[in-house]
Amino acid sequence: MTEYLKLIYILMLRGLLRILFILPIKRNRVFFESFAGEKYDCNPKYISEALCSKYGQSVEAVWAIKDKNRLPAGVQYCKFRSLKHIFYRVTSKVYVCNYLQAGEIPKRKGQIEIQTWHGGGCYKKIGADECLRSRTYSIRRDMHVRETDYCLVSSRYWEERVLREQLGYKGEVLETGMPRNDILVGEPSRDAILSIRKKAGIERDAFAVLYAPTWREGTDTFEKIDYEVIKRTFEKRFGKKVQMLFRAHVYGKEAAEQALDLTDYPDMQELLYACDALITDYSSSMWDFSLTERPCFLYVPDLARYTQQRGFDMDIHTWGFPVCETNEKLAEAIESFDPVSFRKAMRAHRETLGSFEKGTATEQVVQMIGEICGALEKEKI
Repeated sequence: MTEYLKLIYILMLRGLLRILFILPIKRNRVFFESFAGEKYDCNPKYISEALCSKYGQSVEAVWAIKDKNRLPAGVQYCKFRSLKHIFYRVTSKVYVCNYLQAGEIPKRKGQIEIQTWHGGGCYKKIGADECLRSRTYSIRRDMHVRETDYCLVSSRYWEERVLREQLGYKGEVLETGMPRNDILVGEPSRDAILSIRKKAGIERDAFAVLYAPTWREGTDTFEKIDYEVIKRTFEKRFGKKVQMLFRAHVYGKEAAEQALDLTDYPDMQELLYACDALITDYSSSMWDFSLTERPCFLYVPDLARYTQQRGFDMDIHTWGFPVCETNEKLAEAIESFDPVSFRKAMRAHRETLGSFEKGTATEQVVQMIGEICGALEKEKI
């Protein structure tokens, strides 16, 4: 009933706020949100920073966020769900976000919505194929899908199977890959890695292993990852001192045990860039990390339940990542890890899905937004 009443409230407020459509749209104003105002990160962050770098004051970039302390200095912002939020959103030419849940502020004619989503590849089911979503959640999602003008996609499979079929999207598609993944394509910079490690508190020369599970309920009844055993196994296999890192999902409630907790570090992609190996479960971070071709393992003690409740677009055992349902199996996968075979598996996986990741997504999206806004590049002003 609570979700139903919330939907009624949203629809009523959307009707009332249409009176603000008398305000003129500012052609060079671009409005950004990430995870409903929770963070300054993901694809919107990379687009925003590149947009300002390329066009300077020719564009006005505004962020809606719940906690302004999450924003770096110099970023124009408004409090999420404030009057300023409504004003800037209603008067912006372009709206960029990474989630699909229609809120209280309606879209108006003449505005452009760019959906970046927050995951790549094609793994757990979303949209119409999900079993556990409420009817009201689906209504809000479908509302937002209909309001979207452009949607970024990471692969051909995601475009056809998820976006078109599961989400029912009928708008324009940008086959660019994800802006947040541009830094993961190509050879990494040692200086950049050391800079990130210093900011995050990661040991300079340690073999850094990041454990980053996705969000879901009821994990307390399943076998937890054994940090000590996994650490010793990595050290034995790779012959280096290992530092275990942990990062919870934005909506997750898990806590770090015997690991450096980096949940509050502002940029997940930087952590992926700077770590040597990843352990996840059903998170699309595996897609992002596959671009580096560094070791990645799936620790999935609840695989049977998750398969039944949520399900996958493709059999999890066909993705190319070692699938481990116990700590024992995870340790065995680490001990037998073969980098040559793994690189081949990652390339085959990206080829199967039809990857669009080329390291140029940010540039392409920013160029399009600049044209929409009539912006001039800084050096041409």
